[in-house]
Amino acid sequence: MRITFHEVNANLQYNIMRNYNKLSSLQEQIATGRRLNKPSDDPVDVTNDLGLRSNLQALGQYKRNINDGIAFMGVTDTALTSMNELMQKVKELGIQASNDTYTADQRSFVCDELNQLTRQLITLINTTYKGDFVFGGANTRTPPYTVETGSLTNAIDNTTYPLGVPIQINDNSVAPPVTDVENLMPKTVVVQVGGTTLKEGVDYEMDYTNGMITLLPAGAFAALPAPPAATTLNISFEWIKKADVPNTDVIRREIEQDVAPQINTPADQVFNDPANQTNLVDALTAFGQALVQNNPVKLRDSLTNIDFVFKNILSAEAVNGSRMNRFNLTLTRTETQVVEVTRLQSELEDADMAEVITEFSLLQNVYSASLKAGASIIQPSLVDFIS
Repeated sequence: MRITFHEVNANLQYNIMRNYNKLSSLQEQIATGRRLNKPSDDPVDVTNDLGLRSNLQALGQYKRNINDGIAFMGVTDTALTSMNELMQKVKELGIQASNDTYTADQRSFVCDELNQLTRQLITLINTTYKGDFVFGGANTRTPPYTVETGSLTNAIDNTTYPLGVPIQINDNSVAPPVTDVENLMPKTVVVQVGGTTLKEGVDYEMDYTNGMITLLPAGAFAALPAPPAATTLNISFEWIKKADVPNTDVIRREIEQDVAPQINTPADQVFNDPANQTNLVDALTAFGQALVQNNPVKLRDSLTNIDFVFKNILSAEAVNGSRMNRFNLTLTRTETQVVEVTRLQSELEDADMAEVITEFSLLQNVYSASLKAGASIIQPSLVDFIS
C-alpha cells in the first residue's frame, strides 16, 4: 500500500489542529472558570443549565416579592400596634369620664384630649409605604380618611331653618359640588347667626355623627324677627371625611409559583364592625358627642362600640402577624432553594480547575510533541512553506 506525501501532510495537520482545538478549549475554561461556554460544549448539560438559570431568576424575583411584602406588612404592623395603644388610651378616658363624679367641665377637657387622639388615629390610618397608603386597599394613592375644614353660609329665615327640626349640614365652601358632612369633630363647630355666636345646648343641638343641627325654639335664633332681614347663618367645623374610592380591595404578592397571598389590610375590614353596625370614626364621634353633652349614659354606649372596633383592630394585627410569619418561613425556604440551585448550576457550569490545568499541561506537551514530530517527518521545504 502506497502512502503519499499528501496523505501524510493532511493527517499531520489534522492531528495538530485537533490538539490545538482541545488546547484552545482548555485555555478558555481556565480563563472563564466555566466548563460550559457554548452549546456545543455539552448540549444536554447546557439545556439543564439554562433551566437552572431560569429557576434561579424566578427564585430571585420571589425573594424580592417576599421582602417587599414583609416590609409592607411590617409598616402595617407598626401602625396597628400604635393604634392599639391609642385605643387603649381612649378606653381609659372613657372609663374615667363615665364616672358619675365627673363634671361637665372635666368631660369637656377629656373631649379635648379625645380630639387629639382621634387626629393621631387618622394619621396612623393614613400610614404610607413607598408613598402608598397601606390601609387604602388597591387605591393606594388616596388616603382612607382625612380631617377636613368646612363651612356653611346661608341667608336664612325661620322658614328656611324651622325650629326644632334637625337639618343636614353641608359644606358649601368648596362648591360645586356641595357635600353633606358627617362625623363632625366635637368642639370644632362654631355657629353664628347675624354675627352672634350661638351656644350649644342653649341655642342649638348637634348630632355630630350624622352632621345634623337643630335650632332650639328657646334659643337666640327664635328671638330674631320673623323673617329676619338679611340674616346669615354661618357654621364652621372640622369633619372626618372618608375617601370616595373603595378601600376594600386586596393587594397580593406572588411568593411561589401560583401562590400569591394578600399583604394589605384594607381600612373597611379593620375599622368597620358590620355585625354591630359601627365603625371607628362613628364610635369616636359618638364618644366625643357624649362628652360635650355631658351624657354618662351615651358615654357607656359609645364605650361598647369602641370596644367592638378595638377588638377588630386587635384581630387585624393578629392576621397581619400570621401573614408575616408565613412570608418569613417562605423566605427561609426560598433562600435554601437559591443555595441548592446555585450549587447544582455550579456543578454543571464550573470547571474543575485542578483537572483542567493538569489536562492543559499534558495536552500542551502533546501539542509540542506533535509539532516536533511533524517537523521531522515533513520535508524541510514543505515545513518552511507551511510555517
